[in-house]
Amino acid sequence: SRSGNSRDLLELIEDLCAHEDCWGQGSKSPMIYVHDLHCTKSDIQIMGKTSNTVKIVKNGIAYMKFFAEDMIQELSGLNDFVLEVVGKPNLNEWGGSVTPQLFIDTYEIKEENDLGF
Repeated sequence: SRSGNSRDLLELIEDLCAHEDCWGQGSKSPMIYVHDLHCTKSDIQIMGKTSNTVKIVKNGIAYMKFFAEDMIQELSGLNDFVLEVVGKPNLNEWGGSVTPQLFIDTYEIKEENDLGF
């Protein structure tokens, strides 16, 4: 469990991915729980051929949800929100740079207004 604002989350993802050859064949890949990830509408990108992938970039980490029609619906109209996320760590290498990612398995969206902000 890590706070979405925790600086050691990047390091944790990198460390887990460095040992990804240990997962599989009877050993499930690790999952990370990230709580209190404060987001705004500008952090969200809707991607993919059919516009059904959500990408939220926060603190150097890309949170990815594929086949995310339900999540897209829940996020529409929200300006500020907090995410609780459980996901699988990944490192995306593209054009010579590496971006830590978390593939979202389950999530909960809380509106900032509900939290008293």
